[in-house]
Amino acid sequence: MFDTEATITIGLRTAQGKADITVRWPSDEEWSAQRKRRKIFQRQLGRGAYEPEIDTAEADAKLYEAIKLNGAPPLTSAEATRIVDAIQRAEVMGVELRAEDAEVELDTMAGKTTHVLRIPTMDQVRLLQKTSRLINLQYNKQQIITNLDAAASLWDKCHASVDGYAGAVPNIHKDAAIRAVISAIEQEATPKNDEANF
Repeated sequence: MFDTEATITIGLRTAQGKADITVRWPSDEEWSAQRKRRKIFQRQLGRGAYEPEIDTAEADAKLYEAIKLNGAPPLTSAEATRIVDAIQRAEVMGVELRAEDAEVELDTMAGKTTHVLRIPTMDQVRLLQKTSRLINLQYNKQQIITNLDAAASLWDKCHASVDGYAGAVPNIHKDAAIRAVISAIEQEATPKNDEANF
C-alpha cells in the first residue's frame, strides 16, 4: 500500500560505507521544483534519430537535502540521485484501453497501484502537450521541459478510481498514469501497415 505519509528507509552504499538513509516522501510542490530544475536534452543524430542526455544531479541533491530525516548523512549528487530514483519509481506495467476509460497499472516503491481514468479528449491532450517546451540549442541539441502540475491536473479531471493507496495520490504518479494513457491512445490511432488501407 502506497502511503505518502510513511517514512522511507533505503540501504545505500556510500563513499563512507553502507548506510540506512531515511527520508520522507516529497510534497507535490517539491516534486514540481525538482522537475523544473532537472535538465533533459536530446541530441539530433540525423535521419530522425535522437540521443537523450539527462542531468538530474543538481535537482536530486536539492530534493534530498529537503527530505532527509533522522540525521541522514550528506550525500554526493550521484548518491542523492540513487535515493530519488528509488522513491520516484512509477513504472507503467500495463495499460488496458476500454470503451470509455483506461486502467493503468504502476509498479511503485511500495508495490503495485491501479489507476482507472476516463479517456481524455483530444483537446485535453493537445492542451497538455502545449505545456511542454522544446527549446532548440546550439550544436543540434534541444532541451525538453515538461509540466508535472499540468499532467496532474488532467489526471484529476479524468480520475475515476485508484487502488493501492493509503491516502492521496502523488502528482508524480498522476503524471505517469495520464501520460501512459495518452501514449496508448496515440498508438491506437497509428495507421496500420495494411494493403487494404491503400
